[in-house]
Amino acid sequence: MYCAKCGLLQEEDPFRKISFRSECSKCSASLHSCVNCKYYQVGLTNDCRVPGTERIVDREAGNFCEEFAPSSNKPSEVKKIDGKKKFDDLFK
Repeated sequence: MYCAKCGLLQEEDPFRKISFRSECSKCSASLHSCVNCKYYQVGLTNDCRVPGTERIVDREAGNFCEEFAPSSNKPSEVKKIDGKKKFDDLFK
């Protein structure tokens, strides 16, 4: 798993879950956060592909979401939807 903030590849033990308090060893960003989750997708309801998840205001802060699963994407590979561009494209 890569840190969404600094991009550092985190060493993982495949038999150990990422705890709610896990932090990046380089930048100390929370690893158990929406931006590090494989279900995170900007533009969807609650920015999550899992329906009915609890609303989380700060996507970069640590949270207690039970649906969390570490993303295997590098931070540059995360697809972000530009809302203004999509809105402007409606009127072209």
